[in-house]
Amino acid sequence: MDTCAKTDIVTRRRWAWALGAGLAGFVAYFGVWNLTLASDDVALIYRLRFFGWDGIRPFLLPETGAQGVGYQAYYRPFVVLFTTGEYLLWGTTPGGYHLSNLIVYSLTCSLVFLLVSEVVGSRFLGLATALLFAVHPLHTMNVAWISGRTDLFASFFILCSLLAFVRWSKSGKKSWIWAGLFAELLGLCSKEIALLTPLLAVAAEWARVSHGNIRASVATVLRKTLAWWVLPLLWGAMIACGTPFLHSFSWAVSVREALMNLAGSVVLLASPLDYELLLRWSAERPVLLICAGALCGAGAFVVVWRTRTSRSTMLWGLIWLCVSIVPTYRATMRWYLFVPSVGICMVLAGVCASFAERWRVPLVALMVLAFTLGLVNERQKWAIADSVNRSALSSLLTNAHGNSTRRVVILTTPAKVRRMPVFGGNTESFFRIHGGMAERVDVVSHVALCDPLAVVKCSWRDTTTLTLEFAEGEGEFLPLGAKTHPRESVIGAGNTTDSDAGTVVVAKLSKGGGVRAVDVSFADVDVRDSEVLLFTGGRFVPFALHAEE
Repeated sequence: MDTCAKTDIVTRRRWAWALGAGLAGFVAYFGVWNLTLASDDVALIYRLRFFGWDGIRPFLLPETGAQGVGYQAYYRPFVVLFTTGEYLLWGTTPGGYHLSNLIVYSLTCSLVFLLVSEVVGSRFLGLATALLFAVHPLHTMNVAWISGRTDLFASFFILCSLLAFVRWSKSGKKSWIWAGLFAELLGLCSKEIALLTPLLAVAAEWARVSHGNIRASVATVLRKTLAWWVLPLLWGAMIACGTPFLHSFSWAVSVREALMNLAGSVVLLASPLDYELLLRWSAERPVLLICAGALCGAGAFVVVWRTRTSRSTMLWGLIWLCVSIVPTYRATMRWYLFVPSVGICMVLAGVCASFAERWRVPLVALMVLAFTLGLVNERQKWAIADSVNRSALSSLLTNAHGNSTRRVVILTTPAKVRRMPVFGGNTESFFRIHGGMAERVDVVSHVALCDPLAVVKCSWRDTTTLTLEFAEGEGEFLPLGAKTHPRESVIGAGNTTDSDAGTVVVAKLSKGGGVRAVDVSFADVDVRDSEVLLFTGGRFVPFALHAEE
């Protein structure tokens, strides 16, 4: 068999393995298209339905549209345009948007295999990394939640750009440079995390030359990645000077908080355990969390130091992790960890490869099984949240049906169920895009549920004030306008905030600091001729907004 024929066989096998990795990602989230919209998913759809092109135009210009929340706080034109194209196809039907996320996720799993196997020359390491990546439990926020697609799309284009970079580095074909830069540009148009692409390119080139025992100085590696620095530097300058993005957030945090966020990110990435349990545990033991994160990092470096067979892969994974995890110093959001998860999966795959050959496959299988069990748990929570979402929407439309000239006052609306997004701050948008006709929709407070059927007790405190209360452990209230981030403002008993209707005063806190009860005053608000609804027991129910004499 001649050399060309052998090369063709190797290439076909490589693409077959890549297809298998993508198929694993597809199977992991099979049926995700049956989920409905959740939280910020409706933000662009609402604007497109009621305002058309004028509704999204501000998001396509760097200098306009920033209002501090959601799509309005960022400049991510590719995601906006992609969603607009989907709206022309799917309208308000959620299945199409979910299917798009799943397809991009499957392709991303394939790219993980192609990149790792291209850099380190090992199909085993490439496939092990891709399989661990495909079933990582944290990815539910990027696949099942339509709004989590920003990190998903950015990661897809980052991997495309890096793969093109490696191909150019090996072959010298300039066409790969243009392909890589185009992918990098689309990544920048998807999310700011793509600003890290040149650093990841440096790490990939270092791993490639180290694995191939090629002598290359730091200057040589940096020189090769020079073209990949241009767009991020220009884009970063535009973001800093031409958009309100940097001024929309407070970027300073205490050292302790930064360490907690970074350590929490590492623990979440390395562990297949339930996110809620880890969050609850870490909130009560911040010092232990920091120690756990430090132990994970120290353990990884020890393994790298003592290993020769897959040292370059593990070091590459650690560098990838350290570079891409930096943005989580401010806040640990699960969807922020999509790009760093590639690095942790490389490290875990490298650990498996460091064992004797007969143990490698069983170890990878055990890790994949552990992550799969974690993924099943996360998907079950999504299913529960989705059922609450549907019940809430159905009961909201039923109870407010025909109120074309009246006001709807919602005392409580579901924001999250077991940390999974439901209505969030978009209750009126959900109501409108599904045909709700009331002239005005006002929300008093949100609730974050532990038990999806938790009961919200509502009673009159006096003739103008009513009390909304949760039992301990059932959830917490999220009063409108109150800032719950500890760096900004800690909610305390007696804190007051205005809502769409009435004034909310925090009446009681849980042991963990969550809001268990609020007092709502309607003394200065005219709510006559209004349909008043309370979310309790998993659905909206009517509530008489008049105290008994």
